[in-house]
Amino acid sequence: MREFLLLLSITLVTLFVVLFLRLPFTLASQCLPDLGNGNICTAKDFVLSEIVISGPTSCTEGEIISQPITVRFGMQPTANERYDIGLFVGDHGESPIQGDSCTFGSLTPIENGGIFDGLSGSGPYRDLDDNQCGDTLKSDDIIYRDIVLNDVLCKDSNNDGKLDVAYVVTWQQQQRSCTDPLDPVNFFPPTSSKCLTEVGNFDDIEVLPPTMLPSITVSKSASPRIIETPGGNVFYTLTIENDGTEAVTLTTLNDNQFGLINGMGSCSLPKHLEPNESYNCSFSADVSGDADNPHENTVTATAEDNDGNTVSATDDATVLFLAPTDPTGSIGDLVWNDLNGDGFHTADEPGIEGDDVILLQDTGSGYTTVKTASTTTDGHYEFDELTAGTYRVTPDTSKAPLNHWVHTGGVMPHDVVLTHHEHYQNADFGFSQATITVIKTEDQSVVTAPTASVNYTVTVTNSGAVEVILTHLVNTRFGDLSSQNCSLPQNIPPGDNFTCQFTETITGSPGDEHINTVTALAWDQDQNPVYAADSARVAFIDGSNAAIGHFVWNDLNANGSYDLGEPLFDYVTLALSGSAVESTITQNSGFYSFNNLGSGSYGVNVTDTNNILSLYARTTSQPYTKNLSAGEIDYLANFGYAKAEIDITKTADKTTIYAPNENVIFSLTVSNTGSIDLNVTNLDDSQFGNLDTPSLCDLGLPKPLAAGNSFTCNFTENISGNAGDTHSNVAIVTAKDSANNTFVASDNENIDIIAAPGGAIGYLVWYDIDGDGIKDGNEPGIDGVSLDLIQNGSVANTTIAANNGHYTFKVENGTYEIKVTDTNHLLDNAILSSGTNPHTSISIDSSIYATANFGYTLPATRPVISVTKIGSTSTIETSEVVTFNITVQNSGVVDVTLASLIDSVFGSLDGKGSCKTGGTISTGNSYACSFSETLTGSNGDTHNNIVFAVARDGRQQIALGADNWQIDFTGHQIPTLSEWGMIILFLLLAGSAYFVIRKRQSPLS
Repeated sequence: MREFLLLLSITLVTLFVVLFLRLPFTLASQCLPDLGNGNICTAKDFVLSEIVISGPTSCTEGEIISQPITVRFGMQPTANERYDIGLFVGDHGESPIQGDSCTFGSLTPIENGGIFDGLSGSGPYRDLDDNQCGDTLKSDDIIYRDIVLNDVLCKDSNNDGKLDVAYVVTWQQQQRSCTDPLDPVNFFPPTSSKCLTEVGNFDDIEVLPPTMLPSITVSKSASPRIIETPGGNVFYTLTIENDGTEAVTLTTLNDNQFGLINGMGSCSLPKHLEPNESYNCSFSADVSGDADNPHENTVTATAEDNDGNTVSATDDATVLFLAPTDPTGSIGDLVWNDLNGDGFHTADEPGIEGDDVILLQDTGSGYTTVKTASTTTDGHYEFDELTAGTYRVTPDTSKAPLNHWVHTGGVMPHDVVLTHHEHYQNADFGFSQATITVIKTEDQSVVTAPTASVNYTVTVTNSGAVEVILTHLVNTRFGDLSSQNCSLPQNIPPGDNFTCQFTETITGSPGDEHINTVTALAWDQDQNPVYAADSARVAFIDGSNAAIGHFVWNDLNANGSYDLGEPLFDYVTLALSGSAVESTITQNSGFYSFNNLGSGSYGVNVTDTNNILSLYARTTSQPYTKNLSAGEIDYLANFGYAKAEIDITKTADKTTIYAPNENVIFSLTVSNTGSIDLNVTNLDDSQFGNLDTPSLCDLGLPKPLAAGNSFTCNFTENISGNAGDTHSNVAIVTAKDSANNTFVASDNENIDIIAAPGGAIGYLVWYDIDGDGIKDGNEPGIDGVSLDLIQNGSVANTTIAANNGHYTFKVENGTYEIKVTDTNHLLDNAILSSGTNPHTSISIDSSIYATANFGYTLPATRPVISVTKIGSTSTIETSEVVTFNITVQNSGVVDVTLASLIDSVFGSLDGKGSCKTGGTISTGNSYACSFSETLTGSNGDTHNNIVFAVARDGRQQIALGADNWQIDFTGHQIPTLSEWGMIILFLLLAGSAYFVIRKRQSPLS
């Protein structure tokens, strides 16, 4: 039993090391393992070739080819005898060495009774050592083996327009046992050089550039989703996202129940959408039905790219009906992806599908689970047929999809006191997922063989909405980078990054490519792991040849100089001219090079035949020219491109007027929100036409607009209509960059028309991003916030802010006040930065009051903590009790509560030693505790444990901190010969002194 437990412990420790310390790891069993850092697969015992027997004639770059490919691999031995020949081909573009999946083949069947056939591709093959695996003789000349490949990635590694696939041939130099020709483990080479790797050039299959087609998605939601029979008014929210790679113009929004909804609510078209950009709008409509006939309506969005390609997408929403006499109630609403982590749900933030939401009821002696509901595709859930009582709602975060997410919005658990016949629809929960990205670059993408010193830069960016702690950076070639210049752990807030640099000497032969990958491991506040990786490639050339190149990058600040963290472009084509004429394409994170050039004069131009840069303007000059001498490598042929962006904001001095007509003052602000200068060419209105006229804006277009600048114009129009009408007009701005690319933006304003006498009160609830109390053009309204109209101390009416945060109460003459009640908890943790709540003393005398505005901002300061961990020793022999001292310092400006203290090895520290969580750490102060553990190990082992601290301020904002302590095991030290001599001398001297003292103390003396 003791031996079994020991074996189990070793297995678990080994698994932990593989998972967390040897990143990236592979569980594949059919690819070759890591063969070491020496000469890998370089022996010249075979000359390899390949022929496509059957397969497609072409494929598109990046796709997995669906049709099987039969390849005849040729192996011509150059050594007299070689044994147990194996063939490994990487699937899905994986490397045959350390890849996740490979197609494997060997020389089987083997000859029987002297029959040998090396040319058919199917054998039988040579048997030299009476085992089960095929061998080769030099005198046999070329041997063919046919293999069917089912999972080939369409990839053109050498940019010749033909399919390339990586494979490795392995063999044994000496006879050995080989019992199963189908088991790839039998064909792992005994030494790292006894194999040969090739990238096969499959000339019969042409690689086509990826087709850039438009793509959009639509999300539609309804509020409320349950109403009483026979029906009522429902508020619909739409989100249309451009999830493709091409810019599109949204041209149509068509609802199968309500028809074209352009002009309804805040929906206004056309709308230009860049890749990954979303458009949100909303409208309301009256619906009717009964319990057996729910109302369902589907919206279809249609968009078009610059080449005239169209794309459509749909989504639907369902409204259920309850009989007014039904005594039961319901609880529900939404679990959503809080994309920006601010705790506010906005129309562009999608629901999270498939999460189990648990409903518990207070029975008087505690809460008991009564129901479980799963969220739908749009993140909604519902508990119906509930009687009055006290309930608790909480999402299940212990399993997918929320087991790796962080709670950011809404109260969790959410307690509800449900009254008779109440339908409570405000139990919303926001979650955000931590994500990181890694960019690894090198200062030289081409070096001269056989050795070179390369400077590598690694940038880890927190691309998510919650803070993370970066704990590991591991390189496949160079190991743990924390021993380099990469000091870990590091706290990385959202949007921030951590950069470190290190230098390594690499070796290779002309034509070789040195590839190394760095993997980052970080943790969110709930101890969920987050991974990301990137690779760097360096090509070796002959010392007598020259090279030119480097990269094409996204010059985010348009300064013409590459800055750390700026991304690079793949699939951009470039042309070489002068003493040689070639073309190439950027790959491997935006790098390119023209290699093996003779001395001469050269020029490099970006041709971009794949239109990767169609909406970008160049920030560096071209062509790049250079006179290269023999052996010279030029790394300065870099090309920067920046993207232009235009935005327009339209407001009106009043959003409600009296019939039949009134004058309205419209204000337009056009902003260059990109990083390059633009030229504004057109400013138009869907109702009033060209605005660049003396009677309107009179701008004198075209008008230059520098990056970061804006201009404003005002014009007055008489708006007419009948009571109950809504006037909508859309302002559209068009601009061009220096490359003549066109950019379009639009915005609209709705004017409600009411009958006199009487009046209206309202306007806006908005997100005051900069906290200055002033509504800026880029600050959005907050939909879904509830407000009460109060008269004489009583609530006269209630409404919900919609259409980008707007609201209106139509009232009779009198005195009123407006109060934000926020029953949907959208403003939890927010601070009122503009206006007063309630907004009082509003006097209506056949007038319209349109300044009851409420601006909200998140706290300007976030909590900040730091952690220090110190052990009582940094070295032990084999076993010792070690005391760890933990200090959590509140270095921020707000008090925090220590929410958790977790050790990566010893788990939660709450209650361990003197450590306790839940206490308050006031600003500038710290909390200290300690705990002890017995550590055991062998000579050469290293123990490293990290402590993670999570603290929260009064508004539940998160602060993270971490530190680690490393202990080295030295083992029992055996004295050297000289040390033994000193020990013996000490013992002799001690013995002599003892006898001298004894003699002096003797009474006989």
